[in-house]
Amino acid sequence: MPTLEEVLSKLDSVATDTREVLTKIPQIATTNGDVPFTFADGTQITLPGLPKLKAEVDGFIAGAKTSIESWWKKTFYVNPTNGDDNGDGSSNTPFATISKALASIPSGGWAQIFL
Repeated sequence: MPTLEEVLSKLDSVATDTREVLTKIPQIATTNGDVPFTFADGTQITLPGLPKLKAEVDGFIAGAKTSIESWWKKTFYVNPTNGDDNGDGSSNTPFATISKALASIPSGGWAQIFL
């Protein structure tokens, strides 16, 4: 069982750590970078400020949107004379048939098909 001094010491550490976090809230809200923390036990960490975190999240979302759109939204080319259904349907290697272009559209996606 801990002694009274150990309990009081732990409570003091918690209070110190709480003060450390609370005093950094304005800095976290406005810093476009990392905010350092040092806790009572000597542990040091950094957390991103909200502007930096927002920029990182926005970048992730934009990248995910681009990836999803590139997968769902397709453009295919069909050339019945010079095309090849074993190609990728690009303007350089068009499909030979519209049915191949239609079959290449992802489930739930859409495509523009140029003849």
